[in-house]
Amino acid sequence: MNNVEDLKQKMNDRKISFQMDLSKQKISENDTKRAEKNIEIVKSLGLPYLEKMNTVPRDYDTELLDKEECLQEMLKQLFFAFEADFLSAYPDKYNFVCKDVFKKMDSRYKISKYLGAEQTLWDKIKNRELDEQDIVDLTWAYEKVAIYEYILGLGDKPNFDSQCDAIRMVQRYFVDKDLNYDKLLQQSKLIDKQELLDYADLIYRLDWAFVQCYLDQKPFSLDGGLIRQQKDALEKALNFDPLHYYKEGSLEVTDK
Repeated sequence: MNNVEDLKQKMNDRKISFQMDLSKQKISENDTKRAEKNIEIVKSLGLPYLEKMNTVPRDYDTELLDKEECLQEMLKQLFFAFEADFLSAYPDKYNFVCKDVFKKMDSRYKISKYLGAEQTLWDKIKNRELDEQDIVDLTWAYEKVAIYEYILGLGDKPNFDSQCDAIRMVQRYFVDKDLNYDKLLQQSKLIDKQELLDYADLIYRLDWAFVQCYLDQKPFSLDGGLIRQQKDALEKALNFDPLHYYKEGSLEVTDK
């Protein structure tokens, strides 16, 4: 016990700080302009903001996925959202509905060929290893689909203050039998990266505000879950890893 107390005392006598290496950051004129514009939007919403945010997607540290990769990611998220919707509506027909949805979507959109790491999630669905909350959580994937529709020119720019139209997605991609993988790929046209970075910058600032409001125990006027889903989709689409800033940082322990 004394050893533990001694250790605590030694740590109390030290100052621990984290230093981020920002020397490799390359902030373009476009990055600066979008930051100024989006800060004004956050201000207008009455939310907390930072004048300088180091962990936002910028020109130099992002690379947009190619068109086919974006389409495949959209269809995977669409599949999981559909599964969750149908399983929620027909809980007593779990296996039947699950397999039927996968079979129909796979025949049109070739999903089994690019499930990749998400194969594990499909296995959990198939083996009935998801509880009710898991299924509810999966329906949030519609918000990721909305982001990829926007990226591919298949849908309008998403809203950060209202949920997407999931019914429209079901009608378009599941009920309407005319669409398939090849047709969607042909119809798709990648968005300009600068336009996408404009929206990503805003979403990252809103997500930061959401966390800050939570820490300050203050109300957040938007839907934090929606913003977090959009942020995750943008992160994937832009190959952006905000943690690399912290990986390049270092801890310093000094005397007080």
